[in-house]
Amino acid sequence: MAKTPRAAWDAAILRQHVSVGDAVSKVMRPSILPNARLLRRPASAGAPVSTSYMPHLDSLRALAISLVLVEHFGGPLVRAYLPLSAGALGVDLFFVLSGFLISGIFLAEFDACESGAGAVLVNFYTRRALRLVPVFYVTVAALYALNIAQMREFWAWHVLYLSNFLIAAGGPLTVFWSLSVEEQFYLLLPFVIILTPKRYRLLVAASIIFFGFMSRILALWLGINPVSFEASLPGNLEVLGTGVLLGVYSHRNGKRDLGWFQGPLARVLGAAAAISFALQLVIFYGSAHVFVPRYLTFRLSAAIFFGWLVLSAARGFSGLLGAVADHPAVRYTGRISYGIYVMHTFFPPLIWMPEVKQFTGDLPRPAVAVAALLLSWLVPSISWYALERPVLGLRRYFRGTRIRKGDSLSRGKKVMVDPP
Repeated sequence: MAKTPRAAWDAAILRQHVSVGDAVSKVMRPSILPNARLLRRPASAGAPVSTSYMPHLDSLRALAISLVLVEHFGGPLVRAYLPLSAGALGVDLFFVLSGFLISGIFLAEFDACESGAGAVLVNFYTRRALRLVPVFYVTVAALYALNIAQMREFWAWHVLYLSNFLIAAGGPLTVFWSLSVEEQFYLLLPFVIILTPKRYRLLVAASIIFFGFMSRILALWLGINPVSFEASLPGNLEVLGTGVLLGVYSHRNGKRDLGWFQGPLARVLGAAAAISFALQLVIFYGSAHVFVPRYLTFRLSAAIFFGWLVLSAARGFSGLLGAVADHPAVRYTGRISYGIYVMHTFFPPLIWMPEVKQFTGDLPRPAVAVAALLLSWLVPSISWYALERPVLGLRRYFRGTRIRKGDSLSRGKKVMVDPP
């Protein structure tokens, strides 16, 4: 029977959105900014926040991957009563965070490097490949060897980062679609930055969001399958573009500076975030036919809310929220979140394989969910120490060259060199 628009939305958003947009970077010492009531403030009013590693962003990664796990392993009861779709929120948080970090890092290196755009591009793409490719390709190879049908038949689509095109072509939907979206976006973004004069960067970043929203309206008017659109690059430009807009706006004097995010402007953004969140609650509970209004507003609302949250985390949480964000288990989960994302949906099928069931028997679904959660934390931990972290050490050979004296990259500071 054909799906109703609401069912199509559920398939496209409430059940299928899983991503990593990002994995994690090395954990360094926590921020030393002094405490405030909610956010840690600079030592002096208006003091800049540099491109140094921001530990609470790892905590946001832990939140994002937790939302994804709740969506996939929480069962139908959780999906029915969690109004805003945990998996979709996890995806959007990853994408906003990724856009904010990667745009800021590329801008800092491009503006500071005297070796030319070519050297910056080579370094950027090499570091991205070192972070994302090894565990992804090893996972695809392992699933292929284990005869998982989605990998046996469609492995080439995945290794070429065309998983989202596979969905549009009628193939199976896997979590790899978001990796494809992200890599397609970051294949183009550096060229956009290089070709855009500095005075137009903010306008171009805002145009990315506008183009994403207009593409959404066009897709609705043309009757494009919502699953295919949500897994496409245009279907995610609102959240990715919001991250880029914040990264560009925070790039000042050659480095990331969050001194602007305080006072009345921070309160206005906080109010916009609260209104965006409330809007989605009203849409969900206030109408039996939520497909069109939610389809048009969900990603943009999530972008606004998570944009505020990312800026808040970048400056540093304090109080109880800061204590949670600083907990070693939270930070570690954020560090291995990329591996969790890549692997987690494949553990239930592996547990149900006949070769495994002959040892475990027919486990009830709650037991399978618990086992899958444990494996989703254990196996990525092994991957982190055995594969990802050693490979990450190679990135030191692909940082910016011939950095101008006086820049933060030349003063020996620990900087955020490419988030996952």
